[in-house]
Amino acid sequence: MLHLKHCSDEQISWCIVDEILKSACTLAQDPYGNYVTQHILETGKPHESSQIILKLAGKFIQISQLKYASNVVEKCLKYGNASERDLVIEEFIAESDNNDVLLFQMVMKDQFANYVDQKIFDMGTEKQKETFINCIKTHLSVLKRFTYAKQIVARYEQLTEGTAQDQA
Repeated sequence: MLHLKHCSDEQISWCIVDEILKSACTLAQDPYGNYVTQHILETGKPHESSQIILKLAGKFIQISQLKYASNVVEKCLKYGNASERDLVIEEFIAESDNNDVLLFQMVMKDQFANYVDQKIFDMGTEKQKETFINCIKTHLSVLKRFTYAKQIVARYEQLTEGTAQDQA
């Protein structure tokens, strides 16, 4: 067992970060641990952020619906590199492409996941935004009925109104 009192500051830091990375998924969902995970995404080394994002891959939709973990997913979008952002966004877009209507609507109207959806509008590529807008368009009448989806609907209308005016 490693005794921290015999380690340099750099060794201690490495050991702590290594343990955090091993538990990234659990920490992301914890009321206090999510702040630790967010801190590494914001200020950690690029490979540390990448490891967190890869640990969460395949779970972004699920954890975006959790109070604390949704903040971590937002930070993944904000601080991840382009390919890491693609990984997160494509998970959301893939669900809509798979005709999983109920899951897509559930994520859009979720009280926590809707913040992640809004972040996709901010961080996605133009093509990803276009795909996302088309998915929303398909479900617009249903989404308008839900409180937590109203922000998504407003962003959709703002973006499509600007496009309609550009084309006129």
